[in-house]
Amino acid sequence: MQRIVVLEIDGETLHLIIYLEDGTNLRVTEQWAGTTLAHYSYYWLNSANEFKIGWDNAPHYTRALRTFHTISTLDKGRIFRSPLKQLLKR
Repeated sequence: MQRIVVLEIDGETLHLIIYLEDGTNLRVTEQWAGTTLAHYSYYWLNSANEFKIGWDNAPHYTRALRTFHTISTLDKGRIFRSPLKQLLKR
């Protein structure tokens, strides 16, 4: 790890950028409700700040009754989202 830049931090929100030695960076956002992690997003960007991979629990599936924990990857210019629990079972 090269350095950490804190963009926002308070009792409920954490937003920071972690710069890594290889020039890539990890964007971290967490929103807490007491001791429960209510929302999160972690995005890994390359040295040109282009998306590599990301994890979040944002409501990508708007017709679903609940929010899925997803992992997103970039392939040939398109973003693919998959339920994280399915990927972890492999």
